[in-house]
Amino acid sequence: MNRQLMRISGADGLRALACLLVVWHHTTQRFNPEKSATWIQGIHFFGMRGEVGVSLFFVLSGCLLSLPFWNSFVNGSRCPNLRFYALNRAARIIPAYWFNLLFCTLIALWVFNQNINWWRLISGLLFINSYHYSSFFPAELNGPLWSIGLEVSCYLLLPVVLLLITKSTTKKYVTYVMKINYQTPGKHTYRLSIAASKKYSGKVLSTFTQVVSAP
Repeated sequence: MNRQLMRISGADGLRALACLLVVWHHTTQRFNPEKSATWIQGIHFFGMRGEVGVSLFFVLSGCLLSLPFWNSFVNGSRCPNLRFYALNRAARIIPAYWFNLLFCTLIALWVFNQNINWWRLISGLLFINSYHYSSFFPAELNGPLWSIGLEVSCYLLLPVVLLLITKSTTKKYVTYVMKINYQTPGKHTYRLSIAASKKYSGKVLSTFTQVVSAP
């Protein structure tokens, strides 16, 4: 499949923006605005709104990951390989996440001498930590890891939901007609009619020009 069809122009910029918003949000959480200057309070206020970056990440991921499924539906081609999809997601998430989770847990245990909630650790390793308030944050030292469990759940649901939608949806052809009237220096009036039969692609199938009046 054409790689251009697998990308959304500007997605990298949105991803960078979402990343900066999340970093800003977590940084301003450390502020104490009550005893700070007014401009610090302003930074804190807007920084706390940076949590929207997480939502932006989820929406952007959903758009990018759904593209192969929508393209196969529109073009009438085979559905993306679900085995490849699963392996690709697993390779991107599991190694780094498990390493981070275990590393943070060991540092909390050995360096900071914190009590470890082993149920939280196990639920985090199984990506089910987000389904109960007592295990929502799987790591003692890295709170943002809470989102990975929800992310994996979305990865699992996405192909199921999209396949249900595409299997139950009938492709429809929509016809657009555009008429443009224009007049030549010789006072001939022309009407340009463009009929486009669109199957989610916008391909113009026919155009014709008609003289509707003459001097």
